[in-house]
Amino acid sequence: TQCPEGSFGLECDQSCGCAEDEICNIVSGVCAAGCANRKRYGFNCIRTCSTNCFLEACFYRTGMCLQCQDGYGGPFCDTDCQPGTFGQRCASNCSKHCRETCNIHNGECSCHAPYRGPQCTECPPGTFGPNCTDVCPTSCKNHKCHQVSGMCLSCTGGRFGPFCQDCPNGLYGRGCYRTCSVYCLKRTCESTSGNCPVCTDGYTGPQCIGTCLFV
Repeated sequence: TQCPEGSFGLECDQSCGCAEDEICNIVSGVCAAGCANRKRYGFNCIRTCSTNCFLEACFYRTGMCLQCQDGYGGPFCDTDCQPGTFGQRCASNCSKHCRETCNIHNGECSCHAPYRGPQCTECPPGTFGPNCTDVCPTSCKNHKCHQVSGMCLSCTGGRFGPFCQDCPNGLYGRGCYRTCSVYCLKRTCESTSGNCPVCTDGYTGPQCIGTCLFV
């Protein structure tokens, strides 16, 4: 006897749970194309996927998770991350600056000084580098720089360059407020000292303010 569409069993009294309105096997109830509810799997989609599966979704035949919630690993996402690891499939390592192992879900931990931040990856303001012992360039805006490289996040006083070391052409000094000598060739000078790379004809000295003596 052919069961009505969407049902199966000896008495055709059980409902299919298949995806995309697919007709299930009229005897077993097995769905060839998967379950309509991605949180279910197995025979007639009556079993529930692990809550540790991402979005609680799993493969409709085996119940294996398509992806894990942060903090879990294994085919069924039923294994906590090992100490020292965290996140998606436990693929991330806790910061070496954590006092103890970090949270398996988000990597947060308590920090060894001087490090700070949720995952102990941040130096105190104005510092960077190993053990936060290097000082950010003074020309970095708000004295903030990249925690590893020391490159400025933004610059003050019109400066530019990775470490805010350069002034706009024709200017130099802290804040780039001083003007290069008019006798610097192309009005170009070194951003810190104001020394000219090349002088215009007839002038000499670091800042090209001396006149040449012609014999």
